[in-house]
Amino acid sequence: MIWLDPTGSRVRVIDGDPKDRPPYRVLGLLTYHHDVAVIDGLLGRIKPCEVLKFYKMLRDVQGMRWLIAERQAIHKLPMGERIKGPHPFAGWYAVDLTKLDDENG
Repeated sequence: MIWLDPTGSRVRVIDGDPKDRPPYRVLGLLTYHHDVAVIDGLLGRIKPCEVLKFYKMLRDVQGMRWLIAERQAIHKLPMGERIKGPHPFAGWYAVDLTKLDDENG
């Protein structure tokens, strides 16, 4: 189960029923700026099938159009493209959430 903190500061992923209070498998920090979500840290492993669901939650529930993250060379933002050129976030990764394929999940 994936859920976003109502304050918009955290994303959490658990396996099992929330009533049983299972440990978090993934915990991440988010900041929202207008229609841009900035993910700053993600602890744990998110499954590939959960990535699209998470992105769609940001788009459909939170109204975000973009997800951006500063990543090291060995890490990438799934489905993200590197921001190029003279830009304040050059070198970061961005996902255009408006272009997600609704047919696949």
